[in-house]
Amino acid sequence: ILPCYNPPIGWERIVISKYKKLRSLWPELIFHLYVVNDGSKLGFSEESIAYLVTNVPDVHILSYISNQGKGFALRVGVAKCTSEYILYTDWDFPYTIDSMCKVMTLLLQGEDVVVPIRGNDYYSRIPFFRSCISKCFYWCNRHVFRMEHYDTQTGLKGFNRCGRSVFLSTKIKTYLFDWEFVFRCCRIYDLKVKSIDVELREDV
Repeated sequence: ILPCYNPPIGWERIVISKYKKLRSLWPELIFHLYVVNDGSKLGFSEESIAYLVTNVPDVHILSYISNQGKGFALRVGVAKCTSEYILYTDWDFPYTIDSMCKVMTLLLQGEDVVVPIRGNDYYSRIPFFRSCISKCFYWCNRHVFRMEHYDTQTGLKGFNRCGRSVFLSTKIKTYLFDWEFVFRCCRIYDLKVKSIDVELREDV
């Protein structure tokens, strides 16, 4: 599931390229692509939509008029999706295909929710101030909220039907929806939640 808000020109080509690469590595699985248009004013031209449909005829394009936020957009996609396993990330697939495969492998091995963790490579590629904010946020998650899985803001998550029900119970529409989801997961003691290291793509 890919939430989109005013994506740049050519975004649909990146989506199809990365999606086909991921799908080619798992020929035994049936994939379903959901693209959620979160009230975009730009980017969703007739040409872009036609390109998506031509390359993935069964793509699900979900749209609504006004921008509601990433959390809202993903809940729309998750509510529509009937797959046994769900992955969501950003339209530009910022993490490596190998990282996404790691998430899928853990789901297939029986985990309910997979929460990726960003390593030092991530922090070396973002502004110092932003890195400090993230690390303060982690500290609060670990020591104030007592969350075992403290890296909540990675733009990649995976879950099965048990995780799906938790995700759909979230309420936050914008940036902190990820935090709410992981916080809720950490409070359900019989939910199998696993963290795993992931890496950004080189050109991100």
